[in-house]
Amino acid sequence: MDFKINTYIRPVLMISAIIGGFLGLLLLIPIVNFFVIIFFGLIGGLTIYILKRKTLVGILTLNDGAIIGAIAGFISSFAASVIYIPLAFILGNFFPMFTIGFSMNVPFWVASFNIFVVFMIISFIGFLNAIFCSFSGIIAAFIYEQIEKNVEHPEFRIDITDK
Repeated sequence: MDFKINTYIRPVLMISAIIGGFLGLLLLIPIVNFFVIIFFGLIGGLTIYILKRKTLVGILTLNDGAIIGAIAGFISSFAASVIYIPLAFILGNFFPMFTIGFSMNVPFWVASFNIFVVFMIISFIGFLNAIFCSFSGIIAAFIYEQIEKNVEHPEFRIDITDK
């Protein structure tokens, strides 16, 4: 199992970072950000769907789905934060609705405390997202397991009838 999971990690990291970065950009749009937050819980299933679509993985167990979903959830929320926070800070200097508590006119100790708190919040949200994405990864792995169980493989069929 360890070898199988280690072959999944690099594609999962890249796919979830790309999805998280894209969602981080979408978080800047005021009305769309609500739906983006809801979509974060589905990233585990979406990552498994992309891996299966590109044939990067074979048969997945529920354990594999949970691990892939958890990794995808944490990495995607971290990537979204890396994209969203600097852009919101820059936009906050021009449009006050994007300030999110950052300002250029605060003392260093307040700014450093804000950075520490923001890092703690990002980590907490990353772990929560990992839990939700782990669940969606389990569901996606279960669905693919049921699909692959019902697929008939014609190359393995043996015909025993007389002709």
